[in-house]
Amino acid sequence: MRFCPKCGIKIEKGTFCSEHQEIDFQYKDIHVVFCHCKKLFHKNKWVAFDNVTQSIQKVAKDLIKAEVQIISVSEVELKPGIQKTGEIKAIYQDQEFIIPFKYEVTDCPACSKKSGQYYEAILQLRPHDKELKEFVEKQLEKNPDVFVPNKIDLKEGVNYFLTSRKFAIKIGTLLNKSFKGELKVTKKIHTWDRQKSKDVYRITVLFRRENKQEE
Repeated sequence: MRFCPKCGIKIEKGTFCSEHQEIDFQYKDIHVVFCHCKKLFHKNKWVAFDNVTQSIQKVAKDLIKAEVQIISVSEVELKPGIQKTGEIKAIYQDQEFIIPFKYEVTDCPACSKKSGQYYEAILQLRPHDKELKEFVEKQLEKNPDVFVPNKIDLKEGVNYFLTSRKFAIKIGTLLNKSFKGELKVTKKIHTWDRQKSKDVYRITVLFRRENKQEE
C-alpha cells in the first residue's frame, strides 16, 4: 500500500497524491478550442475531427515537452459558449500525473457566417425561373462552405445573399454559360479593413435570363 509523503493519503500509483504531485517536466498551458460543428482550432487553422478525446490528446502532446503516455481525458461537453476545465492523466517515467487543461466551444468562421447576417455578395436572378433556382441550389449543395443567410423573393425575381464573393462570381459565370441571358457584376464599398488597410467590397451579381419564347 502506498501513501503520499506530504499528506499521508492512500494512493494507488505514483509517489504523491494528485493535490501534491510535483510535475518535473515542462508543458505549455493546454487550451483547446472547439466548434460544435466538429472542428478544432489547431496550429492556427480549423480542422475537422472525429473523436473529442483524441483531439485533446493531439493538442496536449504538441504542448507537453516530454514523452508521456496519455491514459485518460476527462469528459468534454460540446455545447456552444461553454468554457470549462478538465484533466489529463498521463504516465511519465512510470509515474502517473494529472495535467490540467482548459477548453471552450465557439463558432468557427464558417458557422459564424452561417448563424449571423454576414454576407459578401447578392446574387439576383431575373425573372422568377424554376430552372435558374434549381441550378443555383445544386451549386450551393456542391459548396457546403458557402451559406445563404438570407433569401428574398421579389415580384421581379429572387435575391440570394451569399457569404462568398468568389462563389457569387463563379455561379454568375456558370449561369451565363448555361442559359441565354445577360450577366452584370457591380460592386460598392462596404467597410474599411483596418488590419489590411484596404476597402472591403460587397458585390451584386445580376443574371437576367432571356424570355424563353425569344430563344
